[in-house]
Amino acid sequence: MKTSRNKIIIPFFFFSLLIFLSSFSTLITAKVPPNAAIYIVYVVTPENEQPTAFHLKILVAIFGSEEAAKEALVYSYTHSANAFAAWLTPEQVLEILKQPGVLQAIPNDKIPLPGRLLHHLTIP
Repeated sequence: MKTSRNKIIIPFFFFSLLIFLSSFSTLITAKVPPNAAIYIVYVVTPENEQPTAFHLKILVAIFGSEEAAKEALVYSYTHSANAFAAWLTPEQVLEILKQPGVLQAIPNDKIPLPGRLLHHLTIP
């Protein structure tokens, strides 16, 4: 019984590993300039457009192609905010701020919370 179980588990493990490594290699081969950083770009989407399509449209205007725009796009925020995260150089940030509907672009930095750390708080 144990031998047949191993016959199933071992190939599944290697298949999972292969899928993981192939997705990881895509991240490594993405064409991100060395001076690029992730920026969060807040926008106002026109009423007749879908937010994600509008985000991509802005990036296409900067990058010149849909393929390059999709490579730069990290995430589209559509629920709590209308924004997207993308790999941008400082020059591209200046260009993106000129696009209609763009409100602001801020670097995706970690901001420490003021005061005590949450894991030190005790609940009475």
